[in-house]
Amino acid sequence: MNPQNAGRNRDKQPSTWYEWRKVMSNHTDVRCGERLVLFALCERVNDEGHCFPSRAYLAKWCELSKRHVTRKTTAKARAVFLSRFEREVDPEGVLPPEERARRAEYAKRAYFTRLALKSAQSRRLRAAARKGGGK
Repeated sequence: MNPQNAGRNRDKQPSTWYEWRKVMSNHTDVRCGERLVLFALCERVNDEGHCFPSRAYLAKWCELSKRHVTRKTTAKARAVFLSRFEREVDPEGVLPPEERARRAEYAKRAYFTRLALKSAQSRRLRAAARKGGGK
């Protein structure tokens, strides 16, 4: 979107930093650190609505650690990923929230345990292939 058309095309995404900032300031449910990272992203957005700043740049701009920036930029994706376990244990949504959360925690543990087992097996096979192939 072109900045000259910003006022006329309200259905399209904002294009200037000021428009992005105005949109973000209306979201009161966003916490302070997350909002700061989002403002930094808004500062780097181009006319097409894309931005690709590095974590180091965002950390410097926000005066936060790279790890904190990573947590803030991936928080939504992590929440969606973890919600899959709640849907897995209670697809109809009939369980009480406490029971659903408890079962989801066990399902998450089982998932990551299976993942660790597969990883260990793969490493073991690679190590055996290296030992057998080097002789």
